[in-house]
Amino acid sequence: MKKMLTITLLLLVVLVFGCSKTVDNNNSNNNKPEELKIVDYYPVLENTQYVYKGEGNEFAEYSSFVDYTLDNRVQVKVDNPGTSLVKIYELKDGVLKELFTKGEAYYREDYLRNPNLIDNLSENILLQEPLVKGNSWKLEDGSKREITGIDVIVTVPYGEFKAIEVTTTDSNGVTKDYYAKDVGLIQSKFITGTDEISSSLDKVLKNKPYTSNVKFYYPNLDKDKYYYIVANVEFKTNDITRQVLENIYKTNYTDGMKNLGIGNVLTTNTKINSLFLDKYGTVHVDLNNAFMTEMNAGSYFESMLLHSIVSTFGAYYGESKVIITIDGNNYSSGHVYLQDGEYLKTYFSKAIKLN
Repeated sequence: MKKMLTITLLLLVVLVFGCSKTVDNNNSNNNKPEELKIVDYYPVLENTQYVYKGEGNEFAEYSSFVDYTLDNRVQVKVDNPGTSLVKIYELKDGVLKELFTKGEAYYREDYLRNPNLIDNLSENILLQEPLVKGNSWKLEDGSKREITGIDVIVTVPYGEFKAIEVTTTDSNGVTKDYYAKDVGLIQSKFITGTDEISSSLDKVLKNKPYTSNVKFYYPNLDKDKYYYIVANVEFKTNDITRQVLENIYKTNYTDGMKNLGIGNVLTTNTKINSLFLDKYGTVHVDLNNAFMTEMNAGSYFESMLLHSIVSTFGAYYGESKVIITIDGNNYSSGHVYLQDGEYLKTYFSKAIKLN
């Protein structure tokens, strides 16, 4: 797994920033060559999936999607056949940096607006102005990165482009990244000895949200069993995860399920105030007071409702410990009392699939 992740990190650099181009109307400057800017090479395409074809390694193929944007930072989701990554980039003062990478990120978390969930930031400079051949800089690990070509002709499945060539040399080998104007990263090549691994842009799918299969659990008091449905959940750029999951949890509960004796977990006025995974692997779900006032449940059914919530969001984050609070306070009803930091564990045993 470590080898796979290392290869993935070497290859998967999805750089996406953009803004309007400034046109110089001063006639005295008309004969000057156009000054290249990083922002021209990284358009932020929301709700757009970039698909890369891989050669030389099974994990070289991948897709990327802009999950969140905030000010001069962007968070990107990168999926390949072996893992899922989150990457954060920043463009500031003519320097593009990769600030954060998290592997095995199969859930959706907004790190841009929750920086407390990040242990530390790196200073991995991907590109810096001036964008001219020969401009070079040192990386944190001592390796060298240099602009080795401008207007280099590169052909990938998506088309032929004039690209900026950036070469990184380190102890593992040589990596060449190619960035095309108004498109972004179109190709990465990792060369070590006689071996070459490449990722080349194959498709740009617009108006395509990020999709994820999510299990939603529901209880049946009469049969003392749990049921679940698997929903294909769509996330658009900057969608708030808790709101999307809350809506699906509610709308997926049907009259047919009610007729089977399956209980509704989130009532009409129940809201998920916050939802996140902390640094220690514990999921936090904060609900509003309507959850308790509208549940109309005895002690055992209330316990089943809580375990349905725990199993749903624990499974989503891939963790077993879930803390439930009400409006920021410890959970305390007429039947169930939870202390500071007290968590419930996921309960998947013998749950029955409905779809």
